[in-house]
Amino acid sequence: EIPPFCLKISIAIIIWKSYKEKVINLFDKVIEYIQYEVDKGDKRWSLDLIGELAQLLDYAKREKIKFDKNRLNQVISIVDKNSDYYLHQSNFHLAQSYLKSKIPFFDYIDNYEAIKRTHLKIASYYEKEAESRAEPIVKSSFYKNALDYYLDNKIITPQKENKLKRLIRQNNE
Repeated sequence: EIPPFCLKISIAIIIWKSYKEKVINLFDKVIEYIQYEVDKGDKRWSLDLIGELAQLLDYAKREKIKFDKNRLNQVISIVDKNSDYYLHQSNFHLAQSYLKSKIPFFDYIDNYEAIKRTHLKIASYYEKEAESRAEPIVKSSFYKNALDYYLDNKIITPQKENKLKRLIRQNNE
């Protein structure tokens, strides 16, 4: 005969395992839908769904739920392609938004070097946007955004900081 407390623990374990499987299944279904949308040419709305997956990743990391690395890489690949697409359209904001959306995926797998590279790329897009603008005050604003982003994420070199400060001053004159 099984003591009642053992039975309760066994039931709790069964429910918890089932719950984890449902979370993993949900994750996979959302990725399938994102891939479907991207394949039919709708890149924009995948960003919102990837944001939802990022929140799920945060929860999964706390609860030690393991997702298939191939699925994570699939999302990262979609993010990179969409970011590149919007960069080529000179839509720097959406390109950056896509890049920002992959940071939780790298965090989930503890790839801090990839997080740093992603932050560097995001900051560089502020610089690219500044360079694409004609109006000095607008250029200055984007250079300031780049400087702030580098500083906030602690990824700036002294040379980069000096260069951006000089460009801000030049465009504010």
